[in-house]
Amino acid sequence: MLFAFLPPLPYVVVGNGNLTNAFGQSIALIALLLIASGLAGARTRWAGLALVAVLTLAFTSHVSTVSLLLPALGVTAVGYWIADRALRRDALVIVVATTVAFALAFGLYYRHFTEIYREAAARVLSPASAGVEPPPARDA
Repeated sequence: MLFAFLPPLPYVVVGNGNLTNAFGQSIALIALLLIASGLAGARTRWAGLALVAVLTLAFTSHVSTVSLLLPALGVTAVGYWIADRALRRDALVIVVATTVAFALAFGLYYRHFTEIYREAAARVLSPASAGVEPPPARDA
């Protein structure tokens, strides 16, 4: 099972120069390994700050990392919460660290794209027929 992480990165990611995606995947794996190693259960503030720092780095690396790492962290936190009463504090640390890291990532990087997000939302939410002329009818 350990060897599942040893193969090289997919050629598509490296081939098209999407190295921020590859970097984000690596940092996301490091964040999950830190959680699995018990960093969330450490009783120091430095452990929490280290987790926030690693998660913020992962979230700012690539948007696909956000879309993959957030659910993984959510499932981990829910699993910790359900699994054992002793792990509930760890689950809360994961949720708080994730929330702070996501807020930092949005404030540091993603807020620059809010106008693009608004335009995309307007396009998606607008009726399909708005401003589009129907094609001319064909004579059969």
